[in-house]
Amino acid sequence: MTHLDGTPNPGYLSSSGTSPVPTPQSSAQPPDSEPPLMTLRTFVILIVAVGVGVVVGVLTELTGTPPAGSVLAGLFAFGGTLYGLPKLVGG
Repeated sequence: MTHLDGTPNPGYLSSSGTSPVPTPQSSAQPPDSEPPLMTLRTFVILIVAVGVGVVVGVLTELTGTPPAGSVLAGLFAFGGTLYGLPKLVGG
């Protein structure tokens, strides 16, 4: 296909049925990359702390402790892990 003025239009299929090969644009710049919300180290520490808190809370509940006590035990385990694990891991 061609434009109305007779110049070829690369956006359409040619008469042979093959699509044109796009040419790379040298003026294209990569988008500005934003820093991540949190580092992988922080994410892993948070996930481990949540896991420890849940496990301690569930195990405390299974011993027959009232639910409020189990929640407090889980929160204290979460806080202790969140405080201590970065010191153990270093960095």
